[in-house]
Amino acid sequence: MLRSLLKEIAARGSATRDHDPSPAPDAAFQARWIDGLVLRVFQLMHTFEQDNFDPERYRNVPSNAFFAERHAGYLSFLLNNIERFFRSRQLLEDEPSRALYDELILFRILGHLHVRLPFNTPENRAHLATAESWRVEDTDDVGPFGPLSIFVVPGKEKDLLVKGWKENVTWTFLYRQYYFERNGVKIRPQTGDHVIDAGGCFGDTALGFAHAVGEQGHVYIFDPLPKHCAIMRQVQVLNPALAP
Repeated sequence: MLRSLLKEIAARGSATRDHDPSPAPDAAFQARWIDGLVLRVFQLMHTFEQDNFDPERYRNVPSNAFFAERHAGYLSFLLNNIERFFRSRQLLEDEPSRALYDELILFRILGHLHVRLPFNTPENRAHLATAESWRVEDTDDVGPFGPLSIFVVPGKEKDLLVKGWKENVTWTFLYRQYYFERNGVKIRPQTGDHVIDAGGCFGDTALGFAHAVGEQGHVYIFDPLPKHCAIMRQVQVLNPALAP
């Protein structure tokens, strides 16, 4: 029934979007993808993941919570846009990227009780404790995840002073979220690069970029919130060697 509904919605979407210049996806391949996605939904419904909840991000929420309305909304959005989801999937370059795309869809539909994303490993979660060990003091600035703190992050030649939460430090300096390497493809800030950080938040990512590009490079950082910009300027003061 669900498979039939998905196909019916996809066909209806094609009929109403004749003006779309994108090439029509291969119908048989799209049908196989839908079949596989639906099968995995029903398989994962009977899987219950342990230690797969982020209590730091979702505070005052029980770890076994299931947000029925939220997940139903994600499923409805998928059903109403199934052909566009498939077209987006086809734009991805390699199979690992497409597999992760599918996992993210399943995670949105079923939630943390039934789907564990590949990034959520004990090794990666341990990085949060490393970041916490670098915290030296709390500040008067407070956000939704508590007070912002000062962290001393080991650098190549000199330690970096970061203001934010341990999650900021973890994602920028330990997960290195803007460094990518797979199958000969490398994307990373390098010495002499000019980098745009559009959405700078507390400036931790820009600080990491500045550290990577060195004196010959430059980082242009933007953020729409005056409070964030004020904190960025504080980070410049804390790191005079990288401020220029």
